[in-house]
Amino acid sequence: MSRVSEYILITCILALAPSVTMGQQAAVVLQLDTNVPDALVYADQILLGTANERFFSMGLGGHEIRLVAADQFSWSIPPVVTRIHSGTPGDTIVVHLDFPYYYRLESTPYDAEVSLRDGLVVRKLGFTPSTVESTTPLTGVLDFSLADFKTESVVPGAELWNLHVIRLEPLEETGDVSRFALSPPPSRRRWIDYAAIGTALVAGGVAVHFKFKADRRYDRYVETGDPALRPAIKRYDTYSGVALGVMQAGAGLFAVRLILR
Repeated sequence: MSRVSEYILITCILALAPSVTMGQQAAVVLQLDTNVPDALVYADQILLGTANERFFSMGLGGHEIRLVAADQFSWSIPPVVTRIHSGTPGDTIVVHLDFPYYYRLESTPYDAEVSLRDGLVVRKLGFTPSTVESTTPLTGVLDFSLADFKTESVVPGAELWNLHVIRLEPLEETGDVSRFALSPPPSRRRWIDYAAIGTALVAGGVAVHFKFKADRRYDRYVETGDPALRPAIKRYDTYSGVALGVMQAGAGLFAVRLILR
């Protein structure tokens, strides 16, 4: 074969190669609609982009489509998953995937009853702490009630993750107030002050430590979308929340003792 013939053959192969590759890659088009436009879109562990792009090209056959929320609480929100299958090149597959809305309900003290009051309709949601899931945003008012404490009310919110941490105030005591005029104890028990402030400092350090560990795993979760990371993120975040609560209790006890002096 002459050099001219070899040159023509190589040129023809290079010209045909892109069209063959494009024919293999652009087999089907996924049209994705969701209520969270900034969610990350994965197909079989491969990141395709964000949901606001709407259209994605993929190969023939079956695929697992997974949406992962990308906000700061995404580790608490399970991904939504569906499977698609197409055997015809050029197909456009329309998929609608919506995330439910989550309401995290916490109170101090805990075990408060939470009710959703919407006009004349009242629906009990459970007791704190708990997480309520809804296909649509909750409307009305959330009432947190506990015996011997004032009822607190908040608007549910319409975000994907809605966190409500309520501090309930005790009811005002009634009757003869003279019974509160007690003499202070002969000893101020300063060791209680030291224990309270020490506990607050240690618990604060522990809360920061576990929060950093949770954040590092959250960053990996956003990059990879690996569901196996969610239990560890939730565990470390729970540890951090408990330590934060202990810190607040210690600081609160110290503040109360200062006021009573």
